[in-house]
Amino acid sequence: MKTKNKTRIIATALALFSLAYAGNSQSLKWDKIVNGSQNSTDKGYAVAVDDSANVYMTGYEQNSSTGFDIVVVKYNSSGTQKWLRTYSGSLSSTVVERGNCIALDVNHNVFVAGTAYNGANNIDY
Repeated sequence: MKTKNKTRIIATALALFSLAYAGNSQSLKWDKIVNGSQNSTDKGYAVAVDDSANVYMTGYEQNSSTGFDIVVVKYNSSGTQKWLRTYSGSLSSTVVERGNCIALDVNHNVFVAGTAYNGANNIDY
Protein backbone atom coordinates (compact mmCIF):
# COMPACT_ATOMS: atom_id res chain seq x y z
CA MET A 1 0.00 0.00 0.00
CA LYS A 2 1.48 3.33 -1.07
CA THR A 3 1.07 6.00 1.58
CA LYS A 4 2.60 9.43 1.19
CA ASN A 5 2.40 10.33 4.88
CA LYS A 6 3.37 6.89 6.16
CA THR A 7 -0.13 6.23 7.44
CA ARG A 8 -1.26 2.65 7.82
CA ILE A 9 -4.96 1.93 7.42
CA ILE A 10 -6.73 -1.00 9.02
CA ALA A 11 -10.31 -1.92 8.14
CA THR A 12 -12.51 -4.72 9.33
CA ALA A 13 -15.30 -6.71 7.75
CA LEU A 14 -17.28 -6.81 10.99
CA ALA A 15 -18.28 -3.17 10.96
CA LEU A 16 -17.87 -0.22 8.65
CA PHE A 17 -14.99 1.60 10.27
CA SER A 18 -11.34 2.41 9.77
CA LEU A 19 -8.31 3.04 11.93
CA ALA A 20 -5.28 5.05 10.84
CA TYR A 21 -1.93 4.72 12.58
CA ALA A 22 0.88 7.25 12.29
CA GLY A 23 4.18 5.97 10.90
CA ASN A 24 6.19 3.55 12.99
CA SER A 25 5.03 4.96 16.32
CA GLN A 26 2.05 2.58 16.49
CA SER A 27 -0.05 5.43 17.90
CA LEU A 28 -3.62 5.80 16.71
CA LYS A 29 -3.95 8.77 14.36
CA TRP A 30 -7.72 8.60 13.85
CA ASP A 31 -10.65 6.21 13.78
CA LYS A 32 -14.09 6.54 12.26
CA ILE A 33 -17.30 4.54 12.36
CA VAL A 34 -19.91 4.79 9.63
CA ASN A 35 -23.37 4.40 11.08
CA GLY A 36 -26.06 4.32 8.38
CA SER A 37 -29.26 6.30 8.47
CA GLN A 38 -31.19 3.49 10.20
CA ASN A 39 -28.68 2.98 13.04
CA SER A 40 -28.77 -0.69 12.07
CA THR A 41 -26.62 -3.31 10.35
CA ASP A 42 -23.67 -1.75 8.49
CA LYS A 43 -20.66 -3.70 7.26
CA GLY A 44 -17.36 -2.84 5.61
CA TYR A 45 -15.74 -5.06 2.99
CA ALA A 46 -12.88 -3.16 1.37
CA VAL A 47 -10.60 -0.16 1.73
CA ALA A 48 -8.30 1.74 -0.63
CA VAL A 49 -5.83 4.58 -0.02
CA ASP A 50 -4.70 7.11 -2.62
CA ASP A 51 -1.32 8.83 -2.92
CA SER A 52 -2.54 11.71 -0.70
CA ALA A 53 -3.47 9.26 2.09
CA ASN A 54 -7.22 9.75 1.52
CA VAL A 55 -9.10 6.64 2.64
CA TYR A 56 -11.97 5.11 0.66
CA MET A 57 -14.18 2.36 2.07
CA THR A 58 -17.05 0.31 0.71
CA GLY A 59 -19.56 -2.14 2.11
CA TYR A 60 -23.26 -1.83 2.86
CA GLU A 61 -25.72 -0.11 5.16
CA GLN A 62 -29.24 -1.21 6.07
CA ASN A 63 -32.16 1.02 5.09
CA SER A 64 -35.76 0.27 6.10
CA SER A 65 -37.22 1.19 2.71
CA THR A 66 -34.57 -0.11 0.29
CA GLY A 67 -32.95 -3.01 2.15
CA PHE A 68 -29.17 -3.23 2.21
CA ASP A 69 -27.52 -0.57 0.03
CA ILE A 70 -23.95 -0.21 -1.19
CA VAL A 71 -22.11 2.53 0.67
CA VAL A 72 -18.86 4.25 -0.31
CA VAL A 73 -17.19 6.79 1.98
CA LYS A 74 -14.10 8.98 1.59
CA TYR A 75 -11.99 10.40 4.42
CA ASN A 76 -9.05 12.75 4.06
CA SER A 77 -5.70 11.94 5.67
CA SER A 78 -6.85 13.60 8.93
CA GLY A 79 -9.96 11.43 9.16
CA THR A 80 -12.46 14.10 8.10
CA GLN A 81 -15.28 12.62 6.05
CA LYS A 82 -15.27 14.23 2.61
CA TRP A 83 -18.30 12.45 1.19
CA LEU A 84 -20.54 9.40 1.53
CA ARG A 85 -22.46 7.84 -1.37
CA THR A 86 -25.02 5.06 -1.39
CA TYR A 87 -26.40 2.96 -4.20
CA SER A 88 -29.77 1.25 -4.13
CA GLY A 89 -30.86 -0.68 -7.19
CA SER A 90 -34.33 -0.67 -8.68
CA LEU A 91 -35.55 -3.79 -6.90
CA SER A 92 -37.52 -4.03 -3.65
CA SER A 93 -36.40 -3.80 -0.05
CA THR A 94 -35.63 -7.53 0.00
CA VAL A 95 -32.50 -6.89 -2.04
CA VAL A 96 -29.10 -7.14 -0.39
CA GLU A 97 -26.59 -4.99 -2.29
CA ARG A 98 -23.04 -4.63 -1.09
CA GLY A 99 -19.75 -3.20 -2.26
CA ASN A 100 -17.23 -6.04 -2.22
CA CYS A 101 -14.09 -4.33 -3.49
CA ILE A 102 -12.83 -0.85 -4.29
CA ALA A 103 -10.07 0.50 -6.52
CA LEU A 104 -8.73 3.90 -7.55
CA ASP A 105 -7.07 5.02 -10.75
CA VAL A 106 -4.29 7.63 -11.08
CA ASN A 107 -6.91 10.40 -11.35
CA HIS A 108 -8.58 9.30 -8.07
CA ASN A 109 -11.66 7.96 -9.84
CA VAL A 110 -13.33 5.38 -7.61
CA PHE A 111 -14.44 1.96 -8.88
CA VAL A 112 -16.58 -0.34 -6.76
CA ALA A 113 -17.59 -3.89 -7.62
CA GLY A 114 -20.36 -5.56 -5.70
CA THR A 115 -23.29 -7.92 -5.64
CA ALA A 116 -27.08 -7.75 -5.43
CA TYR A 117 -29.07 -10.67 -4.07
CA ASN A 118 -32.87 -10.52 -4.39
CA GLY A 119 -33.78 -13.32 -2.00
CA ALA A 120 -34.85 -15.70 -4.79
CA ASN A 121 -31.48 -17.40 -5.21
CA ASN A 122 -30.52 -14.84 -7.85
CA ILE A 123 -27.22 -13.03 -7.47
CA ASP A 124 -26.19 -10.27 -9.86
CA TYR A 125 -22.74 -8.72 -10.22
